[in-house]
Formats: sequence, C-alpha cells, structure tokens
Amino acid sequence: MGWSVIPFFELGGPGKEAPRYRRHVLPDMLCHRNGVRVWVECKVKRRMWSAPATGIHEQLYEDYLAVQKASNIPVWLIVKDGEEVYGGRLDRLEVYAKGRPVQGRPSVLFKVPGNFRRVYSK
Repeated sequence: MGWSVIPFFELGGPGKEAPRYRRHVLPDMLCHRNGVRVWVECKVKRRMWSAPATGIHEQLYEDYLAVQKASNIPVWLIVKDGEEVYGGRLDRLEVYAKGRPVQGRPSVLFKVPGNFRRVYSK
C-alpha cells in the first residue's frame, strides 16, 4: 500500500502566505504509511556550479527543524536535480555552509551526495 499524503503546499500558492504551525513555515507534505509519519519538503534545483552542494534558505531550515521538534515527526528534504532525485533527513544532512547568501538571503548548504540518498535516477 502507498503513502497517504496531506499536501500542505496546496494551502499556500502564489500571493498566499505559506501554511504555518505556530509561527513556523510547514514543509510541503505530511506523509503517513503503516504507522510511520514523515514531513517532506521538495525542491527542484541544480547543484551549485561552484561547489558540490544544494541548499535552502536558512529561515526555512530553522522553521522545518522547529516543526520537527514540536511534532516529533522527522523532516525529509527531497531534491530533484536534473534527472536525479535524492533525499535525506534534514537534521542528519551534512552542512557545507550556513549563512551564505543565495538569492540575497542567508542559506544553509548541504554537501551532495553527503548524507543524501539517491531516490531516483534515469
């Protein structure tokens, strides 16, 4: 049997504020199967050309960790990079740099492959 998914990303959207728990932005989805629950944040991006890394804005990183702590449900970051899809538990990913500006905002960068696991590849 597959996963049941609550798509919180559908509550936001263009011109709408991202869904929040207390003051923290929620990951894209809450997934459940056979008593296992995980938050999932999905990103589509390319690895940085200057380093073998990918990342998210630092405020989102902090929000997702706070949601994980409050809910006691792990957050997974899933990244689609070209034809590859890889993922890992956010609090276990290998941080490459923290506070580095990306698109004008402080970001957290993770080593690739680092602690990511390949989920799909053509």
